[in-house]
Amino acid sequence: MCSSDLDSTVPGGPSGSAIFTIRFAESIELSGYMKLKLFVSTSAGDDMDLFVGVHKRDKRGVETHFADFNHIENGIVSHGWLRVSHRERDEARSTPYQPWLTHAREQKLRPGEIVSVEIEILPSSTLFRAGESLQITVDRKSTRLNSSH
Repeated sequence: MCSSDLDSTVPGGPSGSAIFTIRFAESIELSGYMKLKLFVSTSAGDDMDLFVGVHKRDKRGVETHFADFNHIENGIVSHGWLRVSHRERDEARSTPYQPWLTHAREQKLRPGEIVSVEIEILPSSTLFRAGESLQITVDRKSTRLNSSH
C-alpha cells in the first residue's frame, strides 16, 4: 500500500525536531481523529512540552498549505501538543484514536526516565495522491505557525 522513508534529526540537535515521512504508493484519504504514541525522556528538567505537526508534501516534496480555523493562510494538515507531566490518561474515556487526559495531577519526570505518551492530533480530512507524503514533525516549539520543515 505505501512505502515509507524515515528522516529524523536528533531532538537535542540544532533544529530540536524529529521528522518522520511516509510516501504513499497509491491514493489514500486520512479522515478523523489521530494520535501519536511516543516514548520520551529528558536529562534537562522534570517536564517538557511536545508539539506535533502533520504536514502534506506533494510529489516534489513541496509542502501543501491549508487555511486553518484561525485564518492562517499557510496552515498545516493538523497539530497536537502535550505537556508530558499531564500524560495521565482516563482509560475509560480514551479510544484507540483519541487519548482522554485527566489533568488531575502532574506526573513529573526523573532524569533519564522513559515514559509513554499519547498526543492527541486534532481531527482532519486530507487526500494524499500516489507519490505524495505525510510528514510528522515532533518539536519542542509550536509547529502550527512554523511549517518550514
